[in-house]
Amino acid sequence: MQRYVTHIPRRAQWSARRTGRFFLGITLLTVSLGFLTAAVWAFLAAEFSPILASLACSGIFLVAAVGFFLLAGAEKRPDIPPFEDALKAEFQGRHTPAPGERPPLLDAFLAGFEAYNRLQKKRD
Repeated sequence: MQRYVTHIPRRAQWSARRTGRFFLGITLLTVSLGFLTAAVWAFLAAEFSPILASLACSGIFLVAAVGFFLLAGAEKRPDIPPFEDALKAEFQGRHTPAPGERPPLLDAFLAGFEAYNRLQKKRD
């Protein structure tokens, strides 16, 4: 169980990184579409110099957005065992009593109970 719990921060960091990259990619894509719109507008307004600057900025942001999307999508998910496997591994090494055998905790309780009874008999 403890092994499973220690992997939770790793999975949370992975999810946070991936989510952050997707949001950064979406932001860059939005900026890219803004510049692309400005480029189309500039092209329609005046046919030369402002267009090239807007298209260049739009292309840069578009390439950056695609790069971040690919980076976020290509990262492998950390290999963490499922919760059921972690529980099995945790309890696998523990001693389970055979049928008819008393568990160690019950033996300890009975030993303490016997000692208490002996002390009570001595007092009486």
